[in-house]
Amino acid sequence: MIQKDTFKIILPKKIPIEATFNDFVKKIGGIVISKLFTKTPNFFNADYFFEKDEIVAELKCLEKDYFNDIKLKDKIKKLYDQWYSEGLVPLLPSNKPTLINSHSLPIRCQLELINIFKRKLEESIKKANRQIRETKKYLGASNAKGLLLLANDGNLSLELEKILYLLSVILKHNYKSINSLVYFTVNMTASVPDIKEESLFWIPLERETQPAISSEFIERLFKQWKNYHQSILDMNINTYVISDPSVDFIEKCLFSPLIKTERTNVASRFKTKLKPNTFYRNLQLGFSYFCEKIENNIATFYLIKSYQCGVLTQALFTQSIEYSYQYIEITDNKEIDRLSKLLSKLTK
Repeated sequence: MIQKDTFKIILPKKIPIEATFNDFVKKIGGIVISKLFTKTPNFFNADYFFEKDEIVAELKCLEKDYFNDIKLKDKIKKLYDQWYSEGLVPLLPSNKPTLINSHSLPIRCQLELINIFKRKLEESIKKANRQIRETKKYLGASNAKGLLLLANDGNLSLELEKILYLLSVILKHNYKSINSLVYFTVNMTASVPDIKEESLFWIPLERETQPAISSEFIERLFKQWKNYHQSILDMNINTYVISDPSVDFIEKCLFSPLIKTERTNVASRFKTKLKPNTFYRNLQLGFSYFCEKIENNIATFYLIKSYQCGVLTQALFTQSIEYSYQYIEITDNKEIDRLSKLLSKLTK
């Protein structure tokens, strides 16, 4: 179960998360571990120790949007250029900043894109795991559990459903010094279904393969953080608890850009006008089709080739031309020849 608390709030000011959380931990009786040293320690230390509860915690802030990381940006551009050359995606406008809605990419493109993000996010988690492990050893607290506090403070490329998926993959078997995780936002608001105003997140996550930190501690930490957050904002924060949100709900939780951008649904950019006797590719699915005829605004298609659950699937179906934006015409002669041969077998 994922319990998600959202704050219905319009933020009056930006809060420096690390310094603010340090002060918060001290006020609730926790130990800021860096204060234990008079000089730089000879190991990678975690941030906090809650001695009474036997919990070592590390705070990681995702402050840099992956889309603004030059190296990642170059990798994404090369990937996108490759997809474009294969006819999978349209050419993006070059005269204004654009956020790509990955939901509208073909499945293959989504997986390739998310793998780039996974490697970058995993670097932070790997380091946190080491910091928690080495701090437990330094403190002689071998029975202490590890808590990763992951704050998103400007990474627009990791929407909620993407970050939850990546965390589940990264933490499935590895990084055993991390028992539980809290993903939260402080300055970065999002639109949430059924809540009119911008919201913040507090999402506790447990691991199937590791003993979890007690829910009583996580709940207590949340309430204390909420009270402290209210005090420094000098305003009330309303809490909404949503248990077991659906996939559709999570996908609709979208972060608000810090600068004005155009959020682009890739598929909607194709101004395709369907024609009979023409081959097309559906961008959402990555499948190839042949439009046989169009009558009364209804197109007749052959699904030429697709694999679903490892089974070759072919079909004849009709669809309104209002969905033409989902298709792009295939113009590569070699691909047309290949599909023509498959079509002839299908229509025998």
